[in-house]
Amino acid sequence: MAQKIVLTQYFRIGPFANLDAPYASKPTDTPKFGVTALFPKNGICKPNGRPESNPANIVEALNEVCMTEFKVDYATLMANHAAYGIQYPPKFVDGDQDWQKDANNNPMIGQVRPESAGMFKLPMKSADPVDLVSPNGKENLSAAQVCSGYWARAEISVDAYTNKANQRVLSIKLLNLQLAYIDEKLASGGNQKNAGTQTFANMAIGDSNVQPAMNGIPQPAAAIPGVPGMAVPGVPGQVPAPAAMVPGVALPGAAAGMVPGVPGVPGPGVMPQQQYAAAPGMVPGVAPGQVPGIPAPTTVPAPTLAPATVAVPNHRVIMKAGELPYEQYKANPGWTDELLVAHGKADWNYAYVG
Repeated sequence: MAQKIVLTQYFRIGPFANLDAPYASKPTDTPKFGVTALFPKNGICKPNGRPESNPANIVEALNEVCMTEFKVDYATLMANHAAYGIQYPPKFVDGDQDWQKDANNNPMIGQVRPESAGMFKLPMKSADPVDLVSPNGKENLSAAQVCSGYWARAEISVDAYTNKANQRVLSIKLLNLQLAYIDEKLASGGNQKNAGTQTFANMAIGDSNVQPAMNGIPQPAAAIPGVPGMAVPGVPGQVPAPAAMVPGVALPGAAAGMVPGVPGVPGPGVMPQQQYAAAPGMVPGVAPGQVPGIPAPTTVPAPTLAPATVAVPNHRVIMKAGELPYEQYKANPGWTDELLVAHGKADWNYAYVG
């Protein structure tokens, strides 16, 4: 058996969290507790404005256990998991392909679920109750206190093994969940236990907008004007906001997630310091918003033709309206023409003359 314990970055809890009671979608399935983690494709945690919402370390853990146990990398296994004898491996779902359903439960193609837009979705489940912990890491929370739509981070176990029936299994088990930020609710859920406080006791989220519980219900901290998610100085467990702090800016004069020396070009994310050997927020050579190990969509968007009065540069791709110039993206070695198209920033230039 190969196992890797991972502390995720922040994610939004998706609709229909099952933290108060186990649930099974089919009568033949084992009821389980769990959540769907929503990771923004741009890697930015909305409540604090920082690049701290990237699932790259989860993918690297999946890759590591697959190589150790099955002698194949995660991307190859996912491309044909049935051939490797794995029926239901954990996988990331493109939220922009997650359609709403009509009254007959049929997908309405092209109508994306609002909460899924711009997100990667990853289910995390457990047969056992999940420990829910406060932002300061020292108090257990109840079902009413952790709602779908709020932001959290989780301790998970990534496992690869062969069971007693000689079946290969690749799984993600949700161990503990720490509430981080309050946001608009999507649904409800919650449960309480005790072990999670051991994981998060020394890992307080300093800028959480959740005040200590009042009558058992966390309350949003009074926000500092213009700084979403920043708490008022003097509130226990909170870190006072620096006088000149701007959301999303980690260092003076340097926007978080930007490539130094390349103005306006998105770059790698930054993982917070923690006790786990977590991977960097972004793998070198992989564009922001792409999950390593997951092939880009094979469907190439139809090209957008430039107006006749606009001169089309002789590049392999044509940048879409509102995007940065092609040269600025290409100044960052992580951006290839293929990635620009895969991420919807450009269309192929079929008139290109190489």
